[in-house]
Amino acid sequence: MQDSSFNVSVLILILLAFSLAACEADTGPQKRWPIKWKSPIPIDHSSLRSSAFKDFEVFFYIATAYDKDGNENSWYYKGSGSDGKWFTSDDVMNSYYVDFYDGEGNVIVDVTYDDVGSDGKWLTKDDTIFSYNAFVPAYKKQLFRDSGYGMRHIKKSGYDKQLFKDSDYDKSARFDDLGPDGIWFTSDDKVDWAFSTKLLQGEREERHEWLEAGKDGIWLTEDDTIRIYDSRIIDERGNIISDTQYNKPGNDGKWITTDDKYSHYEKYVLNAEGNIIGSFMCYKPGHDGIWLTDDDKCTSYTGYIQNSQGIVTREIRFSSPGKDDVWWTEDDDISSYYDTVYNDSGNRIRVNSYDGEGEDGIWFTGDDIREYGDCAAYAYDDNDRLTLLVGYKCPNPSRSR
Repeated sequence: MQDSSFNVSVLILILLAFSLAACEADTGPQKRWPIKWKSPIPIDHSSLRSSAFKDFEVFFYIATAYDKDGNENSWYYKGSGSDGKWFTSDDVMNSYYVDFYDGEGNVIVDVTYDDVGSDGKWLTKDDTIFSYNAFVPAYKKQLFRDSGYGMRHIKKSGYDKQLFKDSDYDKSARFDDLGPDGIWFTSDDKVDWAFSTKLLQGEREERHEWLEAGKDGIWLTEDDTIRIYDSRIIDERGNIISDTQYNKPGNDGKWITTDDKYSHYEKYVLNAEGNIIGSFMCYKPGHDGIWLTDDDKCTSYTGYIQNSQGIVTREIRFSSPGKDDVWWTEDDDISSYYDTVYNDSGNRIRVNSYDGEGEDGIWFTGDDIREYGDCAAYAYDDNDRLTLLVGYKCPNPSRSR
């Protein structure tokens, strides 16, 4: 007859083995960013409708909502829905993004969802992830983000150092593929781009380093290597005075040394008040063979016109120096210009763009045209937070001025 204590011991060992096996089965790939689904902040479409947009030929809009803690998410709409009206609840969604925060209110990941899941409904747990941005370390979210339509809130009286200081982070990356394990937010996710942003020399240099994964094969770790980098030099007033890109290490084989190879640079022209009035884009040294000298080959420049507050209201793009072959003279060839309108708080509310001088053959008159591209309008809440970006077809200036 067997000892009953022996049977109990065997039973305990068997149960322990099953328990360990179950734990192994549940573990799976370790999530690098262990975020949990949260319901997006709802959009109140009735608050978006405005007489300011009633005559616009809209083709998309991005609406941003905020919760009581200032957290945000944005919704991108591409169609007016079955009622044929924009800014109503049946508008056709293209995508939305949600920010995920750590315990101190810093953004660790923002995720873009671009399709419904198997339930056929937007804003549920099974929505399809398109990509996500990760930040190391987490950082405080800015009020406005750069969307390609100038949403980054720089008034362009020069360079807004405070904006950069408030959003300072070391590394960030955009992940656009879930990798071999088929699970998002793990170490094998594939990177679209990654870069590091730093302030150096007592806030007199801003450096952007575009990165590759290092020997460990994992992005956003200490052994990441530089692919190219930009160095922006900032004067004592906070203006950018040069922005240089380097694409190769020099003869010493090391990055961030004095012999790094230039790719191109942008140099800025300031007026007596220290405001930016122009910038040149230069890709080759001149006859002296030395970069950053007066005879460098510059292929284009942008001129900036400011209002009395030093805020840029017009950007003019020039494509060639004209017949005299000298930049910054009256015969320079214009390729396009952008007019920006601001509200009393200094927030931009319109960006209109033009790339033709119209039938009169004269730029900056009522018949200027926009053959390529579109215009943008912005709206804000009572706290000056961006709530709406509207993309619309630019009107004929002769009818709108």
